[in-house]
Amino acid sequence: MNALEQIKSLLEHMAASICDHPENLKLDYKSMATLSIKIDIVCDESDKPHLIGRNGNTIQAIRTILHSTAAKDGFKTYISVS
Repeated sequence: MNALEQIKSLLEHMAASICDHPENLKLDYKSMATLSIKIDIVCDESDKPHLIGRNGNTIQAIRTILHSTAAKDGFKTYISVS
């Protein structure tokens, strides 16, 4: 499994475990530069508060985990929830 697949798999697993409606979860990936990737988490409106968390703590924790996972392979990640 290459680094990009590992990042995608990890994010899918974390986001699906947090959401009440994981069947409506969609991750949009866009390669921005050679080693940069933008990931947009598209979810049900009722799941947004779960993903963002109080004061943004949950999404920040997800970003931290993915940034550190991606950084060891030289990637940069940008994650947003919509």
